[in-house]
Amino acid sequence: MIENLDQLEEVMSRPLPGVAAQLAKLKGDLLILGVGGKMGPSLAHQARRALDDISSPRAVIGVSRFQQPGLRAQLDSWGIQTVSCDLLDPDAVAQLPDVAAGALVVAVAVDILGVEDLAAAEVALIVL
Repeated sequence: MIENLDQLEEVMSRPLPGVAAQLAKLKGDLLILGVGGKMGPSLAHQARRALDDISSPRAVIGVSRFQQPGLRAQLDSWGIQTVSCDLLDPDAVAQLPDVAAGALVVAVAVDILGVEDLAAAEVALIVL
């Protein structure tokens, strides 16, 4: 039985069978856009844990505006590098680390109530 948030995070970030094997194929670092969303922190943590399980040198880089207090420090404590970026700013996006040789994972859940020019929330996964 899960009794607290730390136990829930441990379960949600535990790498599923096959995750480490897939991440082992990466030829570059893993960039997670929207890591500050609902599923982003656990996704990044799971990737970091899986890469650690196979002693991979690949970095997990989480990108967000980091509006939630304490999130950036939590990700850092898990070994996830963080980059602050507004994904709606093309100039800021152009400055993101180049991970073209690896994988780009987009886990963006947009709060449409706070962003007037977006019509719907989207969740997408893109692996290069």
